[in-house]
Amino acid sequence: EFSQFETLNFSLGAGSDTMSIGHTAIPTSLGAINIDGGAPSASDTIIVTTGTTDDTVAITNVTTGGATVNVTIDPGTLNVVLPTLTLTTIEHLIVDGGGGNDAVTVTASGADESISVTPGAIADSASVQIDSNISLDFENLGATRTFTIDPGAGTDTITFAGTANNDTATITDASVTINGQVYAITAANNEVIVVNLGDGDDTATVTPDAETAITVNG
Repeated sequence: EFSQFETLNFSLGAGSDTMSIGHTAIPTSLGAINIDGGAPSASDTIIVTTGTTDDTVAITNVTTGGATVNVTIDPGTLNVVLPTLTLTTIEHLIVDGGGGNDAVTVTASGADESISVTPGAIADSASVQIDSNISLDFENLGATRTFTIDPGAGTDTITFAGTANNDTATITDASVTINGQVYAITAANNEVIVVNLGDGDDTATVTPDAETAITVNG
């Protein structure tokens, strides 16, 4: 239906809208999808669903009301690059990995930022919040997914949340593992890492680094 188009622009208008973007039957000519959530600026949700294969998801240009999403379906075999998705005046992004073992990278800007990472109840889900920008939720990423936080330039604070149960954490300047869920950290120099393990009898193993301040709260 959109086989002759290179760019699609959607304006959702007023109201609290939810829009889903799939990965099937997308014409190869289509290079960009732009979605403007419109007013009000507090309640629009975009759901992006990838394939059942091992896909890559890159989220960049995270702002108060938007982000850029690039998805490649099965880069090892099919290597289908989906249109670049640009969101404006959107408050909530959900990425559904479709059950494959996906590789996710969330890149912050070059400013000094506060990044919060909350692992999900199961290993293939998580939430990321960068300052008061668009909320990012991930689900169905696969049991052996990879998840990378790239703070970018600037001096950033990355805070990881534990649970009310007995948590086990392993912390270095390059990764944080909580209850078996691994989060890689790119460009970790001059960053601040905080791990809040919450209630419970927790165990934390920390490898110190001269250029990274690491704080663990039990």
